[in-house]
Amino acid sequence: MKIVVRKFKEDKSQAYREWGKTLSSEKLQEAKLSLKEENVLEEATALVNIKGEDYWIGVQFDNGEVLPANTSREVNLKHQKMNKECLGESAEVSVLYDIKAD
Repeated sequence: MKIVVRKFKEDKSQAYREWGKTLSSEKLQEAKLSLKEENVLEEATALVNIKGEDYWIGVQFDNGEVLPANTSREVNLKHQKMNKECLGESAEVSVLYDIKAD
């Protein structure tokens, strides 16, 4: 499991919300194929507002070693572009516990 927290750049959270909707609908099948190629089981993001500041939280569950994104896929190029345009630097995240049911 990997968790990342990043502050949204000013006035960029709405553009990223729209990108999230696109990923979850018209780009869903291509995104699923990309995750499979990268050895990722599941990826989810959330937006959190703390004292008027928007933060992006990403969680990724992998199946061993995560492989680089296939940059020949349009969805990956757009995703990288949106991350660069909308998200600031990453904050350090420490997992406090990770429990799996038997």
